[in-house]
Amino acid sequence: MFLADLLSERVEAVGGRPLLFANRCGEPIRHSDFWHAWRAACDGRLPRYARDGSLREPGTGPVYRGLRFQDLRHTHKTILTELAVPEILQDERLGHRPPGMRRVYDHTTLPMREAMADGLQTLWESRPDARDGLSQRQALSDPCPARGGRVVDQRVRAGGSREHRMPGSRQLLADR
Repeated sequence: MFLADLLSERVEAVGGRPLLFANRCGEPIRHSDFWHAWRAACDGRLPRYARDGSLREPGTGPVYRGLRFQDLRHTHKTILTELAVPEILQDERLGHRPPGMRRVYDHTTLPMREAMADGLQTLWESRPDARDGLSQRQALSDPCPARGGRVVDQRVRAGGSREHRMPGSRQLLADR
């Protein structure tokens, strides 16, 4: 499974240290550090230069300008709905408390979770970035279709411009 494989690689990489995700000093990641990294990944980062004018750190193009962390929850909920994951399992995944009697009588099961994991795995493997490697190209859907956005693939191109592709379409719309 994609997430299990990624986490296994991470466990191996940290070599027995107590934190799976830590800052460069091995300490817990502070909220502000995460926020700066998140914004830079979403919005892109300008190159950094040393005092002598030499390039110290190259810039990066934006993945999706203005993406909020909450948008990931919206996207995940939408994907779960598209995969026909039972509402009770969606609630569990998102940390929601089911309303009314559903909370009393409806429960998640191992077969439900396995079917969801299989669906997510199939979706992951169908993505071009899963085959090519995330470091080469990053793709994601409109983070919040509920806000009226159409679902598009966005692939970051050199120079920070994006390509938009409607699902199932070969036509590209350049956003420069």
